[in-house]
Amino acid sequence: MTTQKSPTPHEEQEGEHNIVPDLPESVSQGKRRERRLLSALDAVDQGLLPDMAAEAYNFLFGSVAENFERYLPADLLSISNEIARWSDEVYIDQQRYQKEIASIKRQRDRLAAQNIEISQSLLGAEQNEAEYENRITSLEAEIVDLRKAQSTVSPQPAFKIPDPEFFESSSTGISWEQWKDKMMNKIRASGNSDPVAQLAYVHSRLKGPPAEQVRARYCTDALNPYTSVEEVFATLEDIYGDPNKKQDA
Repeated sequence: MTTQKSPTPHEEQEGEHNIVPDLPESVSQGKRRERRLLSALDAVDQGLLPDMAAEAYNFLFGSVAENFERYLPADLLSISNEIARWSDEVYIDQQRYQKEIASIKRQRDRLAAQNIEISQSLLGAEQNEAEYENRITSLEAEIVDLRKAQSTVSPQPAFKIPDPEFFESSSTGISWEQWKDKMMNKIRASGNSDPVAQLAYVHSRLKGPPAEQVRARYCTDALNPYTSVEEVFATLEDIYGDPNKKQDA
């Protein structure tokens, strides 16, 4: 019969330290995640990740190192899951920050483009304003020159035809034919085409019997009032005209 040797106290103590429980597969996965996290932190130290992510990972590493002893007695799977959750949160925050930075850059570029456009518009407006001011100054100078020219030119005296003599009769003073010709020239030279004004002027140059002979048709209530100086001349022609001309006609 074989007797078993009892272990010495030293061997019992050594055996207690060498006993390592079998770790489940999930714990091994947590270990691998932890190693990947530490590798990522090394990359941060080497400057391979953005500063924002580095700051988050440093915070995570500090939290892990700070609480590692407290979590050590707990289930390693729980620690692994917590590390994985932190990693996901850091990644999500990193993506969100990158999107916000990209949005801010787009807004900055858009504002810069608008600033350039507004600056160009203002420059164009200033140039147009300068052109308008130059044009106004030029026109003002032209107006001044025109006024000076007008003030230096002496006005030409208008040629005035004297009024014909009063027509009283062919036997005294001017003859009918002469008076008629002078009256026609005066009316044409005056440039006044108003029939009423012409009739009034002809009547003002008649005296004596000729004025009485046409007065009835000059009245406003006459049955057949004069409408033109030609009608007045026709009346006087019948009275004072040369009868020989009528016969020759």
